[in-house]
Amino acid sequence: MNNTIKVVLLALVLWTSSAMWGGCVDLVWLSPAGPAVSTDYYSLFNTANDSQWTNARSKVNVYKLYLGTVQNSTDAQLTALFSYLNAKGIALALEWPPLYKDGLALEGFGVKDLALSVGAKIKRNGGALKYVAMDEPLYYGCVSNSGPKWDVVTMANNAAISLKQLQSSFSGLIIGDIEPIDAMPAATWQSLTSQWLAAYQVAMGQPLEFFHVDCLWGTVWTTNIPALNNLLAGSNAKLGVIFNSLAVVTTNSAWMQSAEVNIQRYNASGIVKPTHIVFQNWMTYPTVLLPESSPTAYTYLINYYYGAYATQTPPQGFNRMVKGGLHFYTANTTEVSQFVAAGWATEGTSGRVYAGTAGAPSLSALYRLYKVNGTTKRYFYTANATERTNSINLYGYVDDGIAGYVFTSSNSGGVALYRAYSATYGHFYTTSQTEYNGLSASTWTKDGISCYMP
Repeated sequence: MNNTIKVVLLALVLWTSSAMWGGCVDLVWLSPAGPAVSTDYYSLFNTANDSQWTNARSKVNVYKLYLGTVQNSTDAQLTALFSYLNAKGIALALEWPPLYKDGLALEGFGVKDLALSVGAKIKRNGGALKYVAMDEPLYYGCVSNSGPKWDVVTMANNAAISLKQLQSSFSGLIIGDIEPIDAMPAATWQSLTSQWLAAYQVAMGQPLEFFHVDCLWGTVWTTNIPALNNLLAGSNAKLGVIFNSLAVVTTNSAWMQSAEVNIQRYNASGIVKPTHIVFQNWMTYPTVLLPESSPTAYTYLINYYYGAYATQTPPQGFNRMVKGGLHFYTANTTEVSQFVAAGWATEGTSGRVYAGTAGAPSLSALYRLYKVNGTTKRYFYTANATERTNSINLYGYVDDGIAGYVFTSSNSGGVALYRAYSATYGHFYTTSQTEYNGLSASTWTKDGISCYMP
């Protein structure tokens, strides 16, 4: 085999072994919460811990620092961090507040001439800054009621001042933006974004090179991201999406579980796949980054994204319905329609359930049973197989199949589903601890946590 063929084959191997979306190689960004949250933050950059994130690290192309981390880290800490990234071939990025307005302390806004001192600190400690990701200047500079509500051109010219100062320290900077497009007015965000792309190019003399979506994970992202991608098609900017959890949680496992479901939801949506895959966190959980083998450690999320679970069908809402004080729960939308037609009223959802065991590790069946009482059926749900058997054999319940798949461990990161029983109204389930605590003791017997919803 001649050398030319060998080179071609090697290139093909490298191309196909890279993480890919629809034939396009991903650019993977990692930006965990800083040392104030991540207790093992600096351990990430110690070669003694390389084996603790071998797989995840092999996928990371860009490591992004928060400004606060640069400011609060010692020179020794930054020197070690930059040396590690350089040795591993991981590019350095900085999330940057590009705007300045005297007296205004707001996200996206910094201190006058801050870029000069920050650039100098990075440089003297061996940092080779390659990427700058602006911290939501369009939203905070032009949209937010807390900001100055500048016009887009004024905002772009303001941002250009600090960006050019960073360019004076680091040549060839690749500069892009992060924006919460879901939080912007639905009627104007596309027009504002188009204006921003044009104004940035005029102010900087070069196009914006990437655009990362700070996704709010509600419902509008499924239409907003494709619309943004269409806007970017006429520019040089690459689309990126931040994969994280914005849920208010109190454990590492709960944050991870929420982020994993968001990844499943994105994949299941069928919308455009981003070129930049951004793993970023600014919440108070998870508190550990390593090891990647632990489902509660942040680096695990990178491997999850490229693993089998990420492409499974996400959990569906466990619809709650009521009629005459009796409750019924189902993830089956056909059943919802049938029960509505029979006079039942919908009451939103009580968590979510997976349709099968392939959706996540360690899932258990949530069994559905019923008991006829006069002309009505009283429904009972349990993830305890023994309780199911006893209910059938001893208490006259009839097996009604499986309502979905849930977690039974408190360490799963799932949301607790509380259960109560009333002789008058049968069983009641809720994921709201406030609602559960508020049930009248004269009517309801509280059974505690039945299971944990994904």
